[in-house]
Amino acid sequence: MEDTAIDYKLLYEKSLELISEKDGQIQALNFELDKYKRYIFGKKNEKLASVYTDANQIDLFELGTDKHQQEELSQQAVEVVKEKAPAKKREKGTGRMLLPENLRREIIIIEPTEDVT
Repeated sequence: MEDTAIDYKLLYEKSLELISEKDGQIQALNFELDKYKRYIFGKKNEKLASVYTDANQIDLFELGTDKHQQEELSQQAVEVVKEKAPAKKREKGTGRMLLPENLRREIIIIEPTEDVT
């Protein structure tokens, strides 16, 4: 009679294992779904950056410089920007140049030939 008896404890443990496997699979699929939703509906400028990044690609800042050298270069760049004088404001003007003083000036008065009263 013991052979036909159902071991409920064993069934319960197997069902818990199956449920935990399914939960892990559901979490992985939800993560993947969220990633694809961000890819499709996310910002346009961030959309392709994470997808097409190659793991073998060399980083721009790792090319021959270490972190200390990068910090020194960035400090030099900041100092150059600070030393640069601000641009002078242009004076408002008509855009015409003044005539030279040595030019001959004549005043000519043109009177109308007809009566204007």
